Amino acid sequence: MELDWTGLAVAVGICVSVAVLEGAITPDAVKTWYPTLVKPWWNLPFAAFVTVAIVVYVIDGFVAYRLWAVATLPGSRAIGLTALVVVMVFNAQWNCALFATRNTLVGWLGLLAFLAPLLVLQVALFVFDALAAWTHLLYVAWVVGYDLHLFYCIWRLNPPRGRWCRCGCISACNGPADRAPCPPARASVGYELGSAKARPIRIFLPPAPNLRAP
Repeated sequence: MELDWTGLAVAVGICVSVAVLEGAITPDAVKTWYPTLVKPWWNLPFAAFVTVAIVVYVIDGFVAYRLWAVATLPGSRAIGLTALVVVMVFNAQWNCALFATRNTLVGWLGLLAFLAPLLVLQVALFVFDALAAWTHLLYVAWVVGYDLHLFYCIWRLNPPRGRWCRCGCISACNGPADRAPCPPARASVGYELGSAKARPIRIFLPPAPNLRAP
């Protein structure tokens, strides 16, 4: 099959544009806050995530090229490319939301919401081009099989510290940088959830009420 240079330019343009957008809107917390979080033992090193991100962009570029140059059904370009761009931009916005808010629950809920456009794109690819669909399914398997479980564990291991619980929450919240001193409180011992081996952690309870008679 002869190479479609226009389709190649479209695919490269989409990937480069989204990569630049993602780099521009992702806060520095990816280097300062995220490494301080408690993670499960099977968490991959940062270099592995960079490799996965590059592979995902290659998959997205391949899918974009197939939708432009190979898919022949009516609407394949408009619908397929729109769905692809929505997924890519959503992923970039998810990174921005997670690291801008420094909230692990935002990361977990954002991934759950990400499944909707991801499923729409996957269904569209199976309609328009089978090869693109099966290739993109590798990315879907990564999100469902690894990302969801990882960020669920990160959320459980690092509960977000909200204003409503500054004086009554698990002491290890969103990392050392986010811990603030609390007023005197009663301390109890609980057990951390989501780790391979439960270990005790200190939980601060609100001060006991004064029950003296007036």
